[in-house]
Amino acid sequence: MVEWLLGAVVVHVVLRLIKLPSDIDQILNLTGMASLVIATFLIVWDWFWFVVGGTNQYFLGISHLIIDIWWFVITVIGLKRILGVSIWLGIVLSILAFVAAMPFAIIFMRAPF
Repeated sequence: MVEWLLGAVVVHVVLRLIKLPSDIDQILNLTGMASLVIATFLIVWDWFWFVVGGTNQYFLGISHLIIDIWWFVITVIGLKRILGVSIWLGIVLSILAFVAAMPFAIIFMRAPF
């Protein structure tokens, strides 16, 4: 939850600093829904590989990084539709949210390498 909240707050603060309209509730809804969609798929993905015996942590880590690209896509599209930001700004905001939450991900998740 800390990753989700911190990422959304970074997006909100950056939008406010550059004098664009921002709604923290909408940003929380958007980033939370994107995370839930991706996390659901990742849980099914991981359990599939555990069941078939392919529990190579390097493969799973790299596949998670590739699948996480969809979080960026969902977030950028949502920011464009809900808040009307440009696609480039949406990409930058998504990267900032990801980078802001990365220290907590490193602490609580195991690394693929």
